[in-house]
Amino acid sequence: MLLRNIGILFRVKTFPDSYSSICAMIHAKPMPNKKEENKRIGRIGEGIAAKFLENKGFSIVDMNYKIKFGEVDIIVRKGNTFHFVEVKSVRSNAKD
Repeated sequence: MLLRNIGILFRVKTFPDSYSSICAMIHAKPMPNKKEENKRIGRIGEGIAAKFLENKGFSIVDMNYKIKFGEVDIIVRKGNTFHFVEVKSVRSNAKD
């Protein structure tokens, strides 16, 4: 099997079909500190990325897979190829 590393940077201006579930995650209980807030934003970004990849025909193999040196955000498969995806989420208050 061929193993390949791909990176995806998402900047979302419009919401996917699961708009209400994303809003529920965004407006979940308040986080006590910035570190927890960053984790929450990261989970939201990973969810959006996973949905995007599924819509492109990839199968989700695992998410947040922990290894000795860290974590792989999403592992997907398409055909005989596995892809290891690192998701970076950015919060912006800028108005477009």
